Amino acid sequence: MKKKMLVATLLAAAAVGVACLAVTSRQHRERCLLATAAMHQRLMADQERDATLAAMSPALDSCTEEQRVHTLHCNRWMVLWTSQFRTRVVAPGAMHGVAVDFMANPRNAEFWKKARKVRIAEARDSTDREFVEIFEQAYRATFRSPDCTNLSS
Repeated sequence: MKKKMLVATLLAAAAVGVACLAVTSRQHRERCLLATAAMHQRLMADQERDATLAAMSPALDSCTEEQRVHTLHCNRWMVLWTSQFRTRVVAPGAMHGVAVDFMANPRNAEFWKKARKVRIAEARDSTDREFVEIFEQAYRATFRSPDCTNLSS
């Protein structure tokens, strides 16, 4: 009887240890994600303030100063929202509301129209694809755009 109790206790302790490792690993990934996003935000803020740093983003070469700043600002919001969504700080339903509000501004919708292909191509996993799909749904609902692609398939 004592032997069975000892085995059960050891198995329970092992299970708790494995669970702790899994949680710790996930938390580490989330901390790395947040630290990287913070660094990205600082770099983009520098680009917003200093036009000479625009060389880091050749896609912005043909933009006016106002367009460049707006594009970088929108991208900063996207990075923030992606991080919030990935870490589940913001639930999918709430993120849909964010996306609808974002698309209500025609300049923001124009940003999404240009950025969405990059977002689709750079989606790492189902969480990123879900995030992009939320913004695609808001874009389609706002503009009834027939050329939007369903990302679910």
